[in-house]
Amino acid sequence: MIILSKAKLYRNIFPYRFISKENKENLRKIKETVFNIIKDKKILKDIEIIENPVNLKKVLLFNQIIDDEDILTKQSMIIKEKDEDIYIMLNISEHILISLIRYGEKFSEIINNVNKIEEKLKKFFIFSYSKNFGFLGRELLLCPYQLKIKLIFHLPAVYYTNKITELSSNLRISGIEIKGINQHKNYSYGFVEVFIKPDTNESIEDFIKRIKSFVEIIENFEKNSSISYIKKNRIKFEDMVFKSYGILKYSKIVEYEEFLSEISKILWGNYNEVIKINNEKIFKFILNQGDLINDKKGSFKRALVICKKLLTHS
Repeated sequence: MIILSKAKLYRNIFPYRFISKENKENLRKIKETVFNIIKDKKILKDIEIIENPVNLKKVLLFNQIIDDEDILTKQSMIIKEKDEDIYIMLNISEHILISLIRYGEKFSEIINNVNKIEEKLKKFFIFSYSKNFGFLGRELLLCPYQLKIKLIFHLPAVYYTNKITELSSNLRISGIEIKGINQHKNYSYGFVEVFIKPDTNESIEDFIKRIKSFVEIIENFEKNSSISYIKKNRIKFEDMVFKSYGILKYSKIVEYEEFLSEISKILWGNYNEVIKINNEKIFKFILNQGDLINDKKGSFKRALVICKKLLTHS
């Protein structure tokens, strides 16, 4: 199951150099100029600003706003549309990074929406472009579009039946790498992320079709693994689900790794009608752990949210 879709569209402003080569004064000028355009021309509505994201990297990572690959500088800024997971990031990896997040399988929608934001911005800026390569960025493999899609899956059956390495090997043939949302696929508890980019001569329409095909392969692999395991181990499976429910429901302190491990089993049980919970609330909580990770009382607060808000009848 896809629990999150994220589009990332990169642009550099001509004639400035990439952020790793550009001087601080020009990076500051880029930041101020783009910010003023976004604010004055209402590129985003009702904005919120994160002024010094370099000091909040861990929180931003665990809230899925940035990724481990993203490069932040002292001249970085994040502009967010209030009440929406729409971000325009300045001097993060490139001069401009447009990022849009949706829960569930929404990759077609988010690709269209980041392109709409880019259309608004290009009325005011000339983006670095080559007739031979397309839009230019530090990653040549992202040419011509400078676009990538991140998908986060929950694959509990693949993980708990020890098939994650097999799936990873199958996908690597297509150039796709799987890793856990906690940066390690072997201890992901089934929560894994993948990045997919368009091929050099691939249209956006064909790219979307290829993503759909790729998603179908992964979801069928998960479905077949689940059916096979539960058919042979029904009582053991139900016992595992209810034990995990009891641990999280009545614990006073829940560490992050423990939470991922037990909630993964509970969700697997929900998919197979062993237990009934609200998936959407849980997915959002899993993918917004930044503030708790950074809080000395985070484990206590996490347990409180789980008990009072998550593990209730939907």
